[in-house]
Amino acid sequence: MRRMFARRLALVLALSLAAPSCGGDGHEATYVAPAKGCPRVDDHLDRVYALLQDGRLDHVRQLLEVSLTDDERADLVVTAIRVVSAFEPGTFVALGAMADQVAEADDLQATLGRLLRWIAVDGARAPHAGELGRVRILMNTCELPPVLRLVDALLADEALQRALLELLAGLDLGDALEGVTIDGESGRPAVLALARNVLVAFTSPDFDVAVLMDLLGLVVDVEAEPWPAVTAALEDLLGPGASRDALVGLAHCLLTVDADLSLVGLIFDAATDPELDLLGSLSLPESDVDGGSLLPPTLAAPLHAALRFLADDPPALTSLIAVLTAALRDDVAPGVLADLADVLDAGVLGDVVRLLGALATRECPP
Repeated sequence: MRRMFARRLALVLALSLAAPSCGGDGHEATYVAPAKGCPRVDDHLDRVYALLQDGRLDHVRQLLEVSLTDDERADLVVTAIRVVSAFEPGTFVALGAMADQVAEADDLQATLGRLLRWIAVDGARAPHAGELGRVRILMNTCELPPVLRLVDALLADEALQRALLELLAGLDLGDALEGVTIDGESGRPAVLALARNVLVAFTSPDFDVAVLMDLLGLVVDVEAEPWPAVTAALEDLLGPGASRDALVGLAHCLLTVDADLSLVGLIFDAATDPELDLLGSLSLPESDVDGGSLLPPTLAAPLHAALRFLADDPPALTSLIAVLTAALRDDVAPGVLADLADVLDAGVLGDVVRLLGALATRECPP
């Protein structure tokens, strides 16, 4: 039964990739017959099968087979096909290099796995039902298309990413947050107060980056390097226009839905938990490598395409929100998040990406 579930997932991947082949939206690729001696689908999924055999994906299987309605499952498959069809020509040809980059990002996968398990099981406040409930409400209340476009703009802004990488490289995040002091309060209460002031400032009609820097200047020296570069990049990003409007709308929604800023508290708790050690175990990219981008081009291209597609396609976004809402239900989320943590710990993402490349290009992966 579990192996059949994995085969069904592989079939969905194949269907998703059949339409675009090696091209993208509106681009047809010449059919290439599979090369003899290529690994079988089962060969790519050996480690996935091991997880299934050990029962470590049972909660994800229950989500897809039981928690979702028939219509939601069908919509999810259609959405996957249409998202992949929006990828640029040549996306799948680059999947071999992408698989290597994913496989090499062991520290990132391990950190994300620890974070998911911390939220679901290990954290002092686990399973964080209240916070995950707020996320469900946010997804179904806030206007998400502008937020997706804002994320897309952030990931395309190399100047801001360079400045942030330089800032993080010289920062002990936990100590920095614990050291925040405002009006006699320090640590968690002070960070919540600062976050509230920042969100309120974002909602002001006359908001500009100078106001944000004034607020941050209460707790850090914004004249010291690399803060001037951060300020300049934010001024470029958040001038009058769509990105600024999206940020204003998101701030309004957060203050309405999460009035006590429980999600900010969750971020604080995660960032300051010494056992979780979010940044300490990460090898951050050098700010002068790949133009200072957080993501290599082979990973960034499909992510940008997916963000833009979802922002512009209401039915696809509605389908994804339905799945995420089901996954974050109080009775479902702990198990699903723990299963996803096991996936990251097992390092199978590189295998899955290689399978995607094989299905899309009909060639053996490198």
